[in-house]
Amino acid sequence: METIYDHNPTKLEVEKIGYLPKELYLKLDADTKYRDLALLFNIRGDKKKMKHYISLVRDDMMRNSFFRTIYHP
Repeated sequence: METIYDHNPTKLEVEKIGYLPKELYLKLDADTKYRDLALLFNIRGDKKKMKHYISLVRDDMMRNSFFRTIYHP
């Protein structure tokens, strides 16, 4: 399963997403990993990749919460 760690996140990016030790992070569910990939690419300004990864999240509440978070004024 692809994670943020496959995209060489900076320390600051990891902190913005929500730091967990990598060993614990890798145990998270797929929806959380996809949401975090979407967050990573949102931070990097890559909206196309952000939309791709958030579309893979199956949990509607998580997906809706993501959009409320990034588009909240």
